Amino acid sequence: MVSNEIKKQLELAKNEINQGDLKKALELLKPLIRQDLPESLFLYASFSIKNSETENEFHERRIRLLKRASNLGFMPATYALAESYEFGDLLAEDKNKAAELYRLSAEQGYPKAMLDHGLNLFYGSYGISQNKPLGLIFIKKAADEGVEAALDVLKDLKDPIQKD
Repeated sequence: MVSNEIKKQLELAKNEINQGDLKKALELLKPLIRQDLPESLFLYASFSIKNSETENEFHERRIRLLKRASNLGFMPATYALAESYEFGDLLAEDKNKAAELYRLSAEQGYPKAMLDHGLNLFYGSYGISQNKPLGLIFIKKAADEGVEAALDVLKDLKDPIQKD
C-alpha cells in the first residue's frame, strides 16, 4: 500500500511533468525510483531531460522502466508495453504479445485494456480465441469506466455500417 505522503509526492511530480518542469519532477521522483515504486518508474519512463541522454538511451530506459513497473504489477505500464508491441513502437511489432498484455491488464481491471482485450475476444484477433459474449462484457466494462472509444465501439456493434 502506498502511503499518503508518497501519493502526494507522485501527484506533485505529475504536476511538474504536466507543467514542463522535468528537472523538478525528476528530483521528486528520485527517492521513489530508488524504492522501486512502480508508478514512479512509469512516470520517469514518460520523459527525458534535454541533453541528459541520447534519444536511443531514453528509448532503452523507457522500455526497461516500463517492463520493471509492469513486472511490479502497475497496469498502466503493462498497457503501455502492449501498445509498444502492437504498433512496433520502440519494440519489435508482436501483436500476439500485445494481445496477451492487454488481456493481463484487462483482467486486472485496467479500463483502456478492457476495450482492447474485448475487441480481441469479439473478433478472435491476435491469438485470442473468439468469444463474442465475453468480448462484449469487457467492452461494456470499459465503457462503464469512462473509456469513450468503448462507447463508440458499442454503438458501431449495435448499428454496423455496411460497406460495399
